[in-house]
Amino acid sequence: MMLEKYKYRLCPFTNVTQHERENRWNSYQGVLGVWSYWTYSEDFSKFDKGVYDGGESCGTSFRSVSVRHLCGTRSYIANVSEPVTCHYEISFYSPLFCHDVFTDVIHSLDLDGQKVFLKADWEYSRGFLTLKGLQSDKKAILKQLGCIKDEIKFKSLDECEMAYTGKHAQYEDLDRKYEELKEVLSDNGLIPPHT
Repeated sequence: MMLEKYKYRLCPFTNVTQHERENRWNSYQGVLGVWSYWTYSEDFSKFDKGVYDGGESCGTSFRSVSVRHLCGTRSYIANVSEPVTCHYEISFYSPLFCHDVFTDVIHSLDLDGQKVFLKADWEYSRGFLTLKGLQSDKKAILKQLGCIKDEIKFKSLDECEMAYTGKHAQYEDLDRKYEELKEVLSDNGLIPPHT
């Protein structure tokens, strides 16, 4: 999608990129985010937004994107906004999201997970579970299956700094590999040379 001076590309469940349309020596091309996880509706029955994080650095943080998947007759990006600097929101339409197989969480679960989801829904519909209980049961299933990331809580500043050091080392390694890949692509004429 072309929006003002940028072109956006969404490769579902892979990454989101932004390309400045101006032809100048330092025009921006970069990764806004890499597929990371889903957010869910309030009762955890539907996928809500796809989150792409860990994009290129932006000041003291990294770029990220929340993608709302919507039903449409063709696949296209309808809207891009940047409500907070370096954190983007995209509306993506596709025929895939018109069918509940792709929008309802239950279809992504194995048979045992489906049974627990259906049991929780039945208990909620009969008043045996509150909305909070329904959310808790479904969230526990999704955590067990690795579909929801646990919040990281540190017991001390040292523990936080150790985790940061490890993540920073991973970032440095990926950044080095990225620069090497750009050089190979440039050397082979697949992207413009970097100055």
